[in-house]
Parts: sequence; structure tokens; C-alpha cells
Amino acid sequence: MNQGMKTKSLGLLVALLCFCSLAQAQSAAALAKLNSRYNFEQLAEMQQNTRYKYEGLLLFYSASFLVLENGQARSATEMEIAALDIDQYNGLRNQKTSVSVHDASIGKDLQLLSRDEFEKVVLAHLSESDAAAYLAYKAAALSTQGKTNE
Repeated sequence: MNQGMKTKSLGLLVALLCFCSLAQAQSAAALAKLNSRYNFEQLAEMQQNTRYKYEGLLLFYSASFLVLENGQARSATEMEIAALDIDQYNGLRNQKTSVSVHDASIGKDLQLLSRDEFEKVVLAHLSESDAAAYLAYKAAALSTQGKTNE
């Protein structure tokens, strides 16, 4: 095996180990949602180069909403996360205000966090360096968007 292949194989092994250790700390149901939408190489690349995106997606599927039950808001259970198709509500999310919807798949009302509230959740979970990388990415995207709209 040549040096380049050894380096690539070692890199994939490290990515796999990081993937497995991080996956154990996250929602198994949210991880299953990611695995159904992205292949291994895409997930490994995300973890290596845009960790904030990977963690943000895990949090999107597990913590971008609350379950409303008996007048109280609570975090979703693993079974609820697995049963929900939270993507279907993306168009209903508001930038600044939480929105309530009824989800027929679990038979309960959900409180969809506003985009601003969810961003705070993500930033609170990210490491300092990942938060800085996300904020730099966001600033660049907003700068590009402003130039496009001019």
C-alpha cells in the first residue's frame, strides 16, 4: 500500500472513530435520521470540515422543537424523534417566533423553535472553535447574500 492510500485509510479510520464516539453522545434517533439522508463519506467530511453543520443537524432532528403535553413543553423522547418527520415543518418556522403545530404521527402538539432560538441552542452545544467557525460561515453567507440583493 502506498503512502497516500495509508494516509487516506488512516484519515477514514480517525473519522470513523470520531463519528462513533460523537454518535454515542447524541440522540440515536437523530443520528438515524442523518444516516438516512447522508452517506458515510458525507458525514465524515461534515465532521472533519464543518463540525458545526454536523452537530447542528443532529440538534435539528432532536432539539429544534419541544413536545407540548398537559400544558407543559418538554424535550422529545427517542421514540418521538424517530417517528417525527420534522423536515415537513421547515416552511412553517419563523425567524423570531416559535410556532405550534399538531403532529399526527405522534398525536401531539409541537412547539417549533424559531430559527433564532434554535441557533442559540446550537451555539450552546458547540465548542468554542466550532461556534467561531459557524459564526464566520454565517457572516460570509450574509455578506454574499447582501451583495446578491444589491
